[in-house]
Amino acid sequence: MNRDYHLIYCKICTNKAIDLKRGTYCSLTNKIADFNDNCENFNKNEVEVSKIKERIKKKKEALYSLNEIEKLLSNNKPKYSDSSKFKRSQYKYKEETLGLIFKKDNFDDYLTAIAVFTMYLVFLMFNYDKGFDLSYDSTVTIVSVFFLIVFFYSYKKAFYHKYKPEITVLENGLLIKDKTIFWEDIVEYGIEYHTGEYSISNLVIFTMSSGVIRVTDLSEIKAGEKDIIQIIKLNLQ
Repeated sequence: MNRDYHLIYCKICTNKAIDLKRGTYCSLTNKIADFNDNCENFNKNEVEVSKIKERIKKKKEALYSLNEIEKLLSNNKPKYSDSSKFKRSQYKYKEETLGLIFKKDNFDDYLTAIAVFTMYLVFLMFNYDKGFDLSYDSTVTIVSVFFLIVFFYSYKKAFYHKYKPEITVLENGLLIKDKTIFWEDIVEYGIEYHTGEYSISNLVIFTMSSGVIRVTDLSEIKAGEKDIIQIIKLNLQ
C-alpha cells in the first residue's frame, strides 16, 4: 500500500509520532509505516477520531446550514442529503460493484452532431430556390464552411473521443479521477444539490485525511444517486 493509505491509520493511532524530517512515523518501531492491509501495532485514538468527526460536522454546518438571515434572503446554499436518506438500488452485493466505471459518455456529442447537420440541411433548403452562389466570399459558402467545421468537430467527438473515467470502484476504495479514496478513510457521504437554471447533484465524501471531496454533476457521468450511495454502503460494510 502507498503512503496515503498508511496515513489513514497513522493519523488516528495512539502510537503516532511526528518529526520535521520524516513526518509521521510509529513511536513503537521508530519507523515509517510499511504494512499491507492492516497494521499490527494500530491502536485507534478515539479522542482524535472524535475531533475529526467534530471538524467534519462543523464543515457540514458551514456548507449547508442556513441561519435566520440567510433564510430570509433566500440564500442559494446547496442542500445536502446524507446516505441514510437513500433506499433501494440495483446493487445488492459488494462483489457486483467491483470494477464498475462511471464516466461521461458521447451521447450529447451525438446529439450536437445531428443538430448541426440538421440545421445545415435547413439552411440549404431555404437557399435552394435562390440559387447557390459558391464564390469564396458568398454567404452560402461562408455559412457552409462554418457548419461543416462544427459538424466534423462534433462528429469526431461523438465517435472517436474517449472520456476518462470519473469514478472507478476498486477493491480498496473509489478511484476519483486520479486520486484513490480508501474505504477506511470515509467518515460520511451523501448528495449535494444545487438548484437554479440547471439542477446539479454532486457526490460529497467527507474523509479523515482530505476533508471534503466532490464528484461534480453525477448526471454528466450517468451515475444514479441511489446507486452511487449503495456502492459506498456495500463496500463499507
